[in-house]
Amino acid sequence: MSDLGGSSSGSGQDSSTEELRGFGVGTRSVSGRIVRIGKQPPLIEGRNSGEASEGNDSAQVDSAFGDSDSIEFEGRDALRSRLSEMLEVVGIELETLGQNAPSEVADILEAQAMMAQDPTLVDRLLANVEPDPMVDAKCQLQRRNLRAAFEKVAAELRSVGGYIGERADDIGEIGARVADHLFGSADSQAIDEPNVNSILLFDQLTAAQASTLEPSSIIGVIVATGGPSGHAALILRSLDIPAVVGCPRAYEIPDGAVVLLDPLRGLVRIGANGRVPTSAHRPTVGHRSPRSVLATKAVQLLANVGSLADAQEARSQGAEGIGLVRTEFLFEGRELEPSVDEQVSTYRSLIEPFCETGQPVTVRTLDVGSDKPLPFVNLSREDNPALGVRGIRLVNQVPGLLERQLEALARTRALVGGVDLRVMAPMISSIGEVNSFVEMARSAGLGSLGIMIEVPALALDFRRVAPLVDFASIGTNDLMQYLMGVDRNASMLGELLDPWSPVALRLIGALAREGARAKVAVSVCGEAASDPLLAIVLVGLGITSLSMTPVALAQVREVLDAVSMTRARRLAQLAIRQLDSTAARHVVGEAI
Repeated sequence: MSDLGGSSSGSGQDSSTEELRGFGVGTRSVSGRIVRIGKQPPLIEGRNSGEASEGNDSAQVDSAFGDSDSIEFEGRDALRSRLSEMLEVVGIELETLGQNAPSEVADILEAQAMMAQDPTLVDRLLANVEPDPMVDAKCQLQRRNLRAAFEKVAAELRSVGGYIGERADDIGEIGARVADHLFGSADSQAIDEPNVNSILLFDQLTAAQASTLEPSSIIGVIVATGGPSGHAALILRSLDIPAVVGCPRAYEIPDGAVVLLDPLRGLVRIGANGRVPTSAHRPTVGHRSPRSVLATKAVQLLANVGSLADAQEARSQGAEGIGLVRTEFLFEGRELEPSVDEQVSTYRSLIEPFCETGQPVTVRTLDVGSDKPLPFVNLSREDNPALGVRGIRLVNQVPGLLERQLEALARTRALVGGVDLRVMAPMISSIGEVNSFVEMARSAGLGSLGIMIEVPALALDFRRVAPLVDFASIGTNDLMQYLMGVDRNASMLGELLDPWSPVALRLIGALAREGARAKVAVSVCGEAASDPLLAIVLVGLGITSLSMTPVALAQVREVLDAVSMTRARRLAQLAIRQLDSTAARHVVGEAI
């Protein structure tokens, strides 16, 4: 996201106040003193600054660490043994951190723990590490060489793209912790003790670090890197710690400065007047309105879930149903496809809590490809799996897989009374695929059927498609990468993936209008729905339900409860008239 530095022109602000911009997490505005936590060494390949080029990687790492951080080993076997030991230790640490964490945070840490303890990781590191040779077959490992090896493994994952590409940052976090154990704390910016009533400033914030933050003593966080859907943002949201991430000019903020952090607008104001508060301010979006979009039932707030624990969390957070069940959790890590009976048992456990109220539960059929390989799905490796065989395209490649899942869902629907079970297919590209899915699902005995809108071709043909389905759900994460022609793992091009893009918003508005014309509900179930400010715009564009991570429900509900439908429509029109995502976010934030 572009940074808008310069003097503030907002009312009531001192003329010397400077504004920095990033991605907001949460709704509460807070002010406090900056405490800078460590200095993250620059990663190779320009991952932080975007200015690195071939040939200067080594110089970057050298400048961060120097040549003094090194360990001598008796040979490569001794090096392998030590790396294996440290990876096991890191895995145990991450497992321990996840034990008492909220479910979504625990899932992230547990996934990282599994990666750290994967025995193939040692082989991949040794294939990339370049220890300095010494006499008598000894070798010397320098910190810079170890970090470079981890980054090369991460780069390999990014090149695959898709789900595997998303694991690249996990490798970087694991590498930082391994380096800490081998060479002493430097990489992972350990947080030694709480900083009461402080706003912590990080150059980079890992999932493990974020999970250890104490909301009772830390009133806010600013991170120079990252995005609104990254691990750090998700964890900060779950801890209810206001934050601005992806703020590239954060390094300009001096240690000890008083700042105003306004996540609703994605703003950091340096030099803001006022004392450091003893507690966080309440949201400034306004009071509850009897004519708000929630009071008038203009939109439903649903949850995205990927496990039974997520479904329970959704209930506890007051979700009005489930807008997206990611069924991959039932299939991943299995040598054999789960039987129909096992699927029925799992779906029933997930759905039953929502039966008494008749709330909707929307299940997405299996969405895997060569980037999320399953042992029982024989798919050849693809250079770009995000554009390959995945989602509905598995039908012709793996006969019977979708039919058995649909059978399990139909049996679950028959067993669980009072449930509003809806089923949708991912990665639909053509009207022919829509017809095939609908025919297959109806033959299985399923009623309410829908599609994911992720592919621009389907979005452009939605007028013809809408009458064929009962509902549609816009997956903004994939839609943005296909619409803008940018890999969703390309962190250096994150601005192009911002769902605040007026082009994307106009497309979403057009889809909502076509849905209304055909009397087909259109929802948003991507990360865009978790942004409280963007939620106002989406509702104003005509979206009838928003499905998000359960921890975001309270913040989105609070904002929408203070905005009328008339105002939401005006703000939506204001946003789509802007030139870019930065301007759209800014103008709506200022209007609020």
